[in-house]
Amino acid sequence: CYLLFFYFLLFCCFFVYYCFLSLFDIFFFFFKQKTAYEMLRSLVGSEMCIRDRVRCMMALLFMVGHKQEPPSLISQMLNVETHPRKPQYVPASDAPLVLYDTGYPDDKVQWLPRTADSEAKLADRSHGLWARHMLQSAALFGLVEPFGVPQILPKHIGMWSRNLEDPVELKFENFRKKQEKKQKNLDRAAQENPVASAAPPEK
Repeated sequence: CYLLFFYFLLFCCFFVYYCFLSLFDIFFFFFKQKTAYEMLRSLVGSEMCIRDRVRCMMALLFMVGHKQEPPSLISQMLNVETHPRKPQYVPASDAPLVLYDTGYPDDKVQWLPRTADSEAKLADRSHGLWARHMLQSAALFGLVEPFGVPQILPKHIGMWSRNLEDPVELKFENFRKKQEKKQKNLDRAAQENPVASAAPPEK
């Protein structure tokens, strides 16, 4: 009877201990002090190439995260009827962009078979890139760490106080006119300077 009571007490102690650890982990995750050196990863899927669109999207999210713009900015930017002209802003850096995966129908693309040699070369190449950039990152972190995190953000101009770009329809129309003008200039140059086939020299 005492042995059963001892095992029951031990079980209760372990149960309370693990519950305390779980609660501590949850509290630490939500309320820990965030630093400027933490990185977040965003996974974006699409049926087309959206490289520049992802950069614009992340730039807007950074503005909202820095509390420079309200969260409603995203829905306002997506409403092209209310805001047909996009404000001018600098997209986010393209350095962290990685093509993670592609999905093509099997009947449209014939993939090369994966071999042990190709996987070993890919792993060696990827590890080499990772090691080089980690060394560079560690060296640069040693330079910036003594100065701390910059507290002064660049001067921010409200999104709707900036200059607006032309509507998309006008951009397409201007591009079409430029292409037509370019083609006319090429045709005119061909008429003014026809290329005459040179006859082979007589022997």
